[in-house]
Amino acid sequence: MKRLLSLLVLLPLTACFGIVGTAVTETGVSVAEQRSFGSKMDDNVIYAEISKLYLEKDVDNLLINVTVDLHNQRVMLTGDVKSEEIAQKAVAIAWQAKNVKEVINELNINPGGSLWDSAQDELIQTNLEARYLTTKGVWVINYSINVVRGTVYILGVVHNRAELDKALEIARTTKGVKKVVAHLKISTEGPAEQQLPPSNYSNESIPQDAPISSKSNY
Repeated sequence: MKRLLSLLVLLPLTACFGIVGTAVTETGVSVAEQRSFGSKMDDNVIYAEISKLYLEKDVDNLLINVTVDLHNQRVMLTGDVKSEEIAQKAVAIAWQAKNVKEVINELNINPGGSLWDSAQDELIQTNLEARYLTTKGVWVINYSINVVRGTVYILGVVHNRAELDKALEIARTTKGVKKVVAHLKISTEGPAEQQLPPSNYSNESIPQDAPISSKSNY
């Protein structure tokens, strides 16, 4: 599932405003975004290179079955593959792209190759992104989101713990969501990113019965 928002961030800011219908000023968006223009260009190059490699290697139709999301040279792979061996090949090939800092493997092993209701996933993702766009203090421009079989995968950066908690809560309470897997980093005011505190993922801040499975690979 290719994300609408990943396309939006590649458009000029003025065009982006017209599409999303937000009243945020250009300066506000620039301040909120935690990825430089150069970093976005690097992500575009990496995405193109991984897609090219998947096409050339032709391993179990990786280009079709695997969704590649990128943020600050961090790669997240989602989708269905037939075996763990194929999943590992997908990861290994992604690492071959230049300037990749991390490859996060969120591929599902689905030997039967049964289809799921992608239309339902699209609806969940559309509703989630709409909720993010209309929620104060949540900057979806810094997220890459994909939904597979009702599981929401989020990659990116948040400004602080409050935004992290709010982003997770919105995802958890969006209709149709079964599980949330977050690969989010808390950013400082400057360009440097800091490791996500483990306490954010404890049962102290997230109820035990909440459908959230957050991971930290940093």
